[in-house]
Amino acid sequence: MSAIFEEAYAVLMKVEGGRIGCVEQSTYDSWRHGQNLPTRPVRFMTDAEARELVLNFYWTAYGLAGLPPAWAMFCLVEGANLPFGDAIKLMQAALLWNGAYTGLVDGQNGPETLAAAAKLPGAWKTANLMAAGHYATQSDENIQHGLQNRLRTLQTAIEQIEVPKPPPSGPQGMKDG
Repeated sequence: MSAIFEEAYAVLMKVEGGRIGCVEQSTYDSWRHGQNLPTRPVRFMTDAEARELVLNFYWTAYGLAGLPPAWAMFCLVEGANLPFGDAIKLMQAALLWNGAYTGLVDGQNGPETLAAAAKLPGAWKTANLMAAGHYATQSDENIQHGLQNRLRTLQTAIEQIEVPKPPPSGPQGMKDG
């Protein structure tokens, strides 16, 4: 699997307290059904099941592998905490707001959305602000604090992957002369 999936999954685990707290019983049941496994309480979900569920139900279903790393991480973490498609809608709305996208805000990660995200990878900051505003109007104060912490953690993680990595130092490819 891609390095960005692994990084995004690690951030998701961090904001969820080391477990997938955002997985509802019905989602777990659906995943287990797709694996030809009997249902069982979500509290018994293993780490391997959680990773596979996130990979299949969010990363693959949202088409996140085709996005720039910052957008992929934003959409995975928010997508696991919002109704299906709403993280993509936040991305589309942010890209629309910033003039990079002219399509519908429909939650479908199609070619126009992918092209706009590639054109404007830094617009995730606008989407993060939109998410904060959404949570502020939809949640009580106690829940808002947890959501704000998640968004701050997500922002820090994305900013770290956006920082260019310095080239390796030392003599490379040099011949004795």
